[in-house]
Amino acid sequence: MTYLFSAFHTPFQPRRRTLLSALLGSGVLAACGGNSDKPVAESAVTAQARSAVSKGLAGAVIASQDLSSRRIGVAGLRRLGQSAPLQSTDLMCIGSNTKAMSACVIARLVADGRVRWDTTILDALPDLAGELRGEYATVTLAHLLDHKGGMLAFTGMEGDEERFMADLSARNETLPDTLSGRRRFFARWLVSQAVPAGVTPTRDFHYSNAGYALAACMVEALTGRSFEAHFEEYMVQGLGVQGTWQHPSAVSAQQPNGHTGRAGALRAYAPEDVDTEAWLAVIAPAGGWACQPDDYCTWLRWHLLALQGQDTPLPGTYVQRLKGMGNQDYALGWLSTGLNGKPVLAHTGAHNGFMAIAALERSGRRASFGLTNTADTGADGTSWVMSLLNTTLAKLDELNGS
Repeated sequence: MTYLFSAFHTPFQPRRRTLLSALLGSGVLAACGGNSDKPVAESAVTAQARSAVSKGLAGAVIASQDLSSRRIGVAGLRRLGQSAPLQSTDLMCIGSNTKAMSACVIARLVADGRVRWDTTILDALPDLAGELRGEYATVTLAHLLDHKGGMLAFTGMEGDEERFMADLSARNETLPDTLSGRRRFFARWLVSQAVPAGVTPTRDFHYSNAGYALAACMVEALTGRSFEAHFEEYMVQGLGVQGTWQHPSAVSAQQPNGHTGRAGALRAYAPEDVDTEAWLAVIAPAGGWACQPDDYCTWLRWHLLALQGQDTPLPGTYVQRLKGMGNQDYALGWLSTGLNGKPVLAHTGAHNGFMAIAALERSGRRASFGLTNTADTGADGTSWVMSLLNTTLAKLDELNGS
């Protein structure tokens, strides 16, 4: 079976040194699986969800989507220690899979003439001239969305979060208390930091959650409107994809809670303190969205239509970038890789006790994804949860091809 990723990424997690590697690797294995267009039965998708739960996940959603049908299988619990089963209508965090949505929203603004791909940091934020390091002078909005901006990773492994939070604690000044103010403050701090060792901005791929926060800040400055407002307007009104920036457990006690830890020893996710959570929201465009599985299916179906050349509400420049990607290229929240011998666009995500993985066949024939309210990783960035989701998606692909 093919593993889409050997590592994965999460959004800004101050004081937590878990979940994280910026390296996007994939192995492409020759595998079984034919070319049948017959979708798997819903019972088969549910069986895959149940199998994943039997291997240690608190709950799992496994789905297969083509142009004419969608199959969503659900198994497990909303919260361990309680009896309420996970439901197909529950909210699930998609983590860094939010990045493609954020990039698509910005592409929409580019199409509308509100922003430009080649807008530099100082074009959008001239007040940062005194702090911007020279290495970042030619970094553009497009570079940030492709992880070529050279920004600190903020993936939890490099100590970026601890350094930022320590800097906040050491300041005597009054800190901003609005999301837009905090995001601008974060941008100012970010562009004053040294470039990560061995990285040349605009040239090298360096996965950065912080880069997406900076891109959102640039959009806000250029349009005079919050990034979240742009996001929600386009995703809901333009694409019909509902969701929330809140953690599911914060929406309602009847929504799923996240879990972390090793298989058989999971513990419930507990939020950070109020002040830290407020700063976490700064980087939400990198991975803070939650939605129902059916809405995520809708999001992926628009891509299937676009990849087949049909007209969709997806911005033309966004679609053309995805179509033009070479193997192992990264662009606008997607990695071009392989699954069981098929070229796919894929991504993984993790956020506050949830993990996600998605794959789109580049032919536009089918998409699949896995979501779970379970997350874990080791110090080396590997995760038994993501490994299990990988295996499950590869098996689902085999069943679709049989």
